Amino acid sequence: MSGISSGIKSLPAWTITKWDLDKEERPFASGFFSSVYKGVLRGREVAIKILDPKTPWILFQRQSAIWASLEPHPNILLFLGVSSATGNPPWFLVSPYMKNGNLVDFLKAKSSLGHQERYKNPSALRMLHEIATRMVYLHDKQVLHGDLRANDILIDDELRCVISDFGQSQLRGEISKLNPLPICGMLRWQAPEIINGEGTLTPQVDVYAFAIVCMELLGNGQQPWLGKDDDTV
Repeated sequence: MSGISSGIKSLPAWTITKWDLDKEERPFASGFFSSVYKGVLRGREVAIKILDPKTPWILFQRQSAIWASLEPHPNILLFLGVSSATGNPPWFLVSPYMKNGNLVDFLKAKSSLGHQERYKNPSALRMLHEIATRMVYLHDKQVLHGDLRANDILIDDELRCVISDFGQSQLRGEISKLNPLPICGMLRWQAPEIINGEGTLTPQVDVYAFAIVCMELLGNGQQPWLGKDDDTV
């Protein structure tokens, strides 16, 4: 028995098994390379992001480690755990469930309220400050987002902006190599050097995306260059 146990590697403390979760059958959000389900983990409502089965193991492991290393902060999505990278895909990531949805949904709902109700909500300046200061923190930690959009910013119960999905541009890039279908609509947030294939992911690329997020926020959640296709953009 000692020989068997010595050959078994201990799992990270953040490991969550599928038996720990009570997951709803249908996702409440789906994207190009993942689907997100509402569930319960030890009595707590959570969001369970299940990655595409083609997700490279090394990228899943790297992103899990980066996310787990970040200090808890109200403006960064809290890391609750992930599935074991030693198991078979699809792998999943677990975070608190945000009932207010993302920034786009919040802004569109806010724009339909009366003046008095809108006044009670956070100002655009406060929200931009929350996003900007946390992006500075991520860059100080050598973490690049690579996919910053209003859709990737969630709203918590205190109406604070919560940055999510940092580092997943690498996952999307690797999976897209295995999938011939194009990712439509993403060019709006990509810096010119990325679109032209002349650069790599840098802090400046995130700064460009943040400028587009400013446009979204000041435009009440409206997508930049609405009605234009990727070629026109």
